[in-house]
Amino acid sequence: MATAPSTKPYRAVAVTIGDLDDEDGGDGTSITIMDADNNNNFDSAHLMSDQMEAVAGGRWASSTSQFRFRIVVASIFAITLLVVGGRSYHNKRYSLSSDATHISGGEDITGYNNMELAPNADDTNQEIFDIDNDGGDILTNSEEESPTDDYFVPLTADEREDMKEMLRSTLRETKNALLSSTIASDGNHRYLQQSPQRTLVLDSDLPKQFMHMHHMKTGGTSLDGLISCSIKRQRNLLNGTSISYSSMSECGSRVRACMDDLARQLNASVIDNVFYHNDATGSPQVDLQSSFDPADEALHLPIDDLNVCTTSEANVMSYCASLHTVRTFGWKDVDKITIIRNPVDRAWSMYRFKLTSCYKCQELKDVLRKIENGTFPNGWTEEEEEEVTPNFVYGAANSCAVQMIGHQATNLLSSIDLYNVANDVRFPREREIVNEAVRNLRKEFTWIGITDRIEESIDGMRSVFPFLAENLSDTVIALQDMFQKDGERFALPKGYSDDVGCAFEHRNAGREPTCGTTELDDETIALIEKLNHRDVAVYKAAVERFDLQMEVLDEYRSGNL
Repeated sequence: MATAPSTKPYRAVAVTIGDLDDEDGGDGTSITIMDADNNNNFDSAHLMSDQMEAVAGGRWASSTSQFRFRIVVASIFAITLLVVGGRSYHNKRYSLSSDATHISGGEDITGYNNMELAPNADDTNQEIFDIDNDGGDILTNSEEESPTDDYFVPLTADEREDMKEMLRSTLRETKNALLSSTIASDGNHRYLQQSPQRTLVLDSDLPKQFMHMHHMKTGGTSLDGLISCSIKRQRNLLNGTSISYSSMSECGSRVRACMDDLARQLNASVIDNVFYHNDATGSPQVDLQSSFDPADEALHLPIDDLNVCTTSEANVMSYCASLHTVRTFGWKDVDKITIIRNPVDRAWSMYRFKLTSCYKCQELKDVLRKIENGTFPNGWTEEEEEEVTPNFVYGAANSCAVQMIGHQATNLLSSIDLYNVANDVRFPREREIVNEAVRNLRKEFTWIGITDRIEESIDGMRSVFPFLAENLSDTVIALQDMFQKDGERFALPKGYSDDVGCAFEHRNAGREPTCGTTELDDETIALIEKLNHRDVAVYKAAVERFDLQMEVLDEYRSGNL
């Protein structure tokens, strides 16, 4: 088949998206087309019929000329930075001509399945086509990245081994702390002050030993219950002295109140989570030169001395807030744990948990569409709902909305500039958000868990932080066997017996819906994934890390570390 003189190569990947039968009985396939030189000017495509058949997997033969097939072409330009340097474009609908050689059309669409482009034409399922560039439809750059891009990048083989070595070091530190806190023959015991949280007995005089980052509806409340029980149990080990345990949550007003308190003591103000020095009249100087980060070590700010909201003196904390907040209050280098959940399961649990208070018994898909369209308010009457003006950037106080917008990744952000755009449902910096969230998940946490393997997760956390053990006396026996240290007490006082124990109990479970959506369908799941695509990447990274943790735990328990 002859092509027009202006033809040029385009990359394309075919992916079947189901039986999209049109009015003429045709069958449908989604094709991703890539402009090879970024010119972006075309409204028709001439494809070699044999190439089209190859990409479509033989779904039509020469007899297809008697039908008028329609196909959906999800035109994802620059879905990968490897191909065009990170630009992204509108999705378009095209129609395939009756002879299966010509694509026309170009109206905007959304919601179709997309596939990431491979970096070169030799990759599996990728073909090069000649497309006639006659300039009728100019596909312009979108200012936003597509929220359906898959930004998760797995660890390389070398990076996997580096992470395993990091995890081995974590478990070696626990082992060393335990062996250094054993009871001497005279009955006196000593503690490894640097890491008492890695032993059976905490140190009431040492602040900032351990913290839990709590993401709502991941099992975090159950984990907080275990931590609380373990800390109360410590009083019996410390002659009645209590361990200081505090919490801070952005879901209420405490984070904001503590931020404001810190700002006042620093003669500053907080605007959109950014600290600005005040002028002589006490008004904030809202400019770049006057902004600062209290966590910046170069500033030598006395954050610990100020002890805002008792964060400086707490031995253990639970933060239902972002890593930026954790840094602000001086908990950056503390041993951290967290639990990550599949974002579809998490959104469904959040919906059921807040069905009447947040979502007013509306169908979940309607709630998600309103959030996506910038029309989901904090609360409403039927009359007010009709007059909502779209606002695509949700404030942290609107927890009913932001909990549905990739909130686990948002909590994992340490950069305030990314945190401030994380609740913009136009997703202007999604790739950067995913990169930082995944990097922090891999590097900033001592140990993590995943909700769908919660028992294994808690078991692993108890190995790294033995004070969380279900029964301390039983744990001593297990440690004696593992380390071949018969008779050692590992700092448990002589005569102590754990008669109560701290079981991991399921708390704050999602309720079965009595109104609204009672069962998820494919459309609702697709909407959840669209608003939580960054959390999909975070969850993949969490599963990847969790599997490596389990491998290293096997080494530790078998005595190979």
